Amino acid sequence: MERACRSPLALADYARALGVTPTHLSRVARALTGRPASRLILERRLLEARRALAYTSMQVAEIAYMLGYGDPAYFARVFAQACGESPSAFRARMTEL
Repeated sequence: MERACRSPLALADYARALGVTPTHLSRVARALTGRPASRLILERRLLEARRALAYTSMQVAEIAYMLGYGDPAYFARVFAQACGESPSAFRARMTEL
């Protein structure tokens, strides 16, 4: 997951690479971490998004595409829902620190 966090891989792709079903992968992930595999994938992508927003001048759309999102608006909605603020607001807050 660490190597592929900047790709559009879905849970099924990770499961296939590991030779297991998506259901099994989620079950194991939940048993080990308390979170399903899909949530772990999302959290890892959001970490990369926050890093890119804080430490680069890449536009939000560029970050969205880099992380495998086909629609920057969808990425912004996912980011805002998970982080409590829009990517632009997050960047602005980081530049104030």
